[in-house]
Amino acid sequence: MNRLAFLALALAGLAWGLGFPLGKLALRELDPAHMVLLRFIVASIVACPFAFATKEARALFRSPPVLLAGAFYGLAFVIQFEGLAGVTVTLAALLVGAMPALIAISAYLIGERVTRASWIGVVAATGGAALIAGKPGGAGTAIGIALSLASLLIFLAWLLALKRVPATRSAMAVPSVTLVVATLTVLPIALLLHGAPPLTLSAVA
Repeated sequence: MNRLAFLALALAGLAWGLGFPLGKLALRELDPAHMVLLRFIVASIVACPFAFATKEARALFRSPPVLLAGAFYGLAFVIQFEGLAGVTVTLAALLVGAMPALIAISAYLIGERVTRASWIGVVAATGGAALIAGKPGGAGTAIGIALSLASLLIFLAWLLALKRVPATRSAMAVPSVTLVVATLTVLPIALLLHGAPPLTLSAVA
């Protein structure tokens, strides 16, 4: 087993999880779609050198699975944070805790082998999220919960689309191109929903 790979995945999980409490802080001053758009613009600035560095990476902009994955990724984040505006961070953690179960079930349905140990891990992860979230009664609106759950299904579609992307020599090529495509997907949605985003923000936001 590659310890560096496990460390990278753990750091990715930490970064993903921090997006919820930090997102709640930003939502005090921004509409959800604006917050996602500004986040993605910053991330795309970092990603662009990898997305356009090689001919192989640039070719991914013509790959239907990559374009679909990018569109799903951007759309899922907009819907997720539109939902997060109507639920607490603890309830969001509980809802997102269902994601490992959805991935395992989908893997089983498409014919992948899911071991008993994997199922035990899924149950533990979902149960852990429930313990962390506590009792979320009254912690969200019906539309907020519905949007949060809908975003999980779109994230699942994103993962399934990623399984069909072309193999590349650089591990950074696909995520970087996907992120740029996601930003271009979010841009018209954010402008349509809320107009141009405000740029005069506090340091916390």
